[in-house]
Amino acid sequence: MLFLFATAYASSLPEVQDALAKGDCQLATEVAGRWIALSPDDAAAWRAQGDSARCSGDSRAALVSYRKALSLKPDAGLEALIGSLASDLSSVQVSLTGADAEIAPLVTALYGDTTIESANGLLRDLPQNTDITVTIGGPGYNPVSQKVTTPAAGVLDELTVPVTFLGWSTLTVGEIGEGVTVLLDDAELAAGEQQVLAGSHTLVVTGETGRREDTLSLDADGSHAIEPMQLLPASVTLLGIPEGTTLTFPEGEPVTVARGEGELDETLGIRVVQSVAIEGLDQGEHTYTFTHPIFGTVEGRFFAVAGQVSAEPVPWRALETVDALAQEYAAHTAEQGGVGTAGWIALGGSAAAVAGGGLAGLSFSKLGLPLAAQDEAQTRYDAMVAAGRESDANDAYLDLAVANAAVRRYVVRGSIAGGVGALGIAATTYTIRTIRKSKNATAWNPWGEA
Repeated sequence: MLFLFATAYASSLPEVQDALAKGDCQLATEVAGRWIALSPDDAAAWRAQGDSARCSGDSRAALVSYRKALSLKPDAGLEALIGSLASDLSSVQVSLTGADAEIAPLVTALYGDTTIESANGLLRDLPQNTDITVTIGGPGYNPVSQKVTTPAAGVLDELTVPVTFLGWSTLTVGEIGEGVTVLLDDAELAAGEQQVLAGSHTLVVTGETGRREDTLSLDADGSHAIEPMQLLPASVTLLGIPEGTTLTFPEGEPVTVARGEGELDETLGIRVVQSVAIEGLDQGEHTYTFTHPIFGTVEGRFFAVAGQVSAEPVPWRALETVDALAQEYAAHTAEQGGVGTAGWIALGGSAAAVAGGGLAGLSFSKLGLPLAAQDEAQTRYDAMVAAGRESDANDAYLDLAVANAAVRRYVVRGSIAGGVGALGIAATTYTIRTIRKSKNATAWNPWGEA
C-alpha cells in the first residue's frame, strides 16, 4: 500500500503542476481525480484537486478539497489559504424548530446546478448575494423549502425554519430469497417486523434478474408490509427473431434486430436470432408488436413472473407471408441447384465423350486381325468342302466360328463406346445451354432492394 502511495505521489504531482503551469485546468482536475482514487487518504492529492478547482474558478469546490486535505494533514499555510478564500464567500446557519432531538433532518441548498448538503444546518461557502433554495427534509420529516438570498462576503446569516417530525412506522418485510438484497435509503433490511421512520423512502430490491427501485411512503404510526420477492424485476427471453425485426413495447423502448444478425434459416434464406432477453419487467401480462419489412405485423404477449426468467417464442412463423417467402426461396434454390447439377453433368459428359471416343477408336483399330482370320477361315472351309474332305472341312468350320465371334466382339465394343461418346457429347451440349441460361439468374434478395 505504501508503494502505491509513493508511486501515485511521484507520478501525479508533476503532472498536475505541469498542467496548471500551462493553464490546462481540465487536465489537472482529471489527474488529481485519478490520484485521489488511488490514494484517498493522501493530503497532497486533495490539495492538488483544490488547486485544480481554483484554476477553473470554482472557489467553493477548492475549499471543499482544501478542507479535506487539512483534515488529513495540518498545514498552517493551507489553513491561511482556506481563510482567504472563505472570506470571499458567505454562509447561512439554518436553525430548526420542531425537530426530533435524536433524528436530525437533512438540510440542502440549491443554486444553479450546485447542491450543498449539511447535517448540522450550516451552509457555508455560498456565493454572496445569490438567491438559493433551502430545503429541509429526509426520512421522518415533511419536506419544507424556503427561498433566501445569501448575505455579503464573509457574513453569516441565520435562518429559522419550523419543521414537523412525523415519527415512526412499522414495516414488515416478507421473505428475502438467496442472493436478494433489500435496501431502504441505503440501509439493508432483514426479513421480519421493524420500526422505520415515517415519510418517503427509496426502496431498492436487487436479485439475479436485476434491480428495482421504487419510492416507499410510510405513514406515521402506521403498519406497512412489502414482499421483496414480488418486487424483483422479471426477465423474459423471446425466441427466434428474424433479422430486420422491430419489437415495440407499450411500456419501454423498442428492441431492434439488425440485418445480418443471427444464423441462416435454410427454409427462408434469411437470418434468425435465437434469443433476445427483455429485462426489468413488472410481474404480469405484457404485450408487444412484431414488425418486419417482409412478413408484416403480428401482436405477441407473454406473462412475466417476478424474480424469474422465462422463455417465449415470437409468433411470426404463422404469418402467410412466411410461407410465401419459403416457396420463393425453394424455387430460387432449385434453380441454383439445376445450374450446379449441370456442372457435374458437364464434367461427366466431357469425360464420357473422351472415353467413349477413345474406346471406340481403339476397338475398331484392332478389328483388322479378326477380319483377316475370318477371311482365311472362310476360304479354307470353302476349299475343303469343294474337295470333299469332310474331316478337314469340320476343322475349318470351327476356326471360322472362332473368327466370326472375335469380329462380333470388337464390333460390339466399338458400338458401345461410340454410344457412350455420343451421350457425353449430348450431355455437354445440355450443360452449355443450361449455363448460358444461368447467366441471367439473380442472387437471392428477399428484401426487394435494387
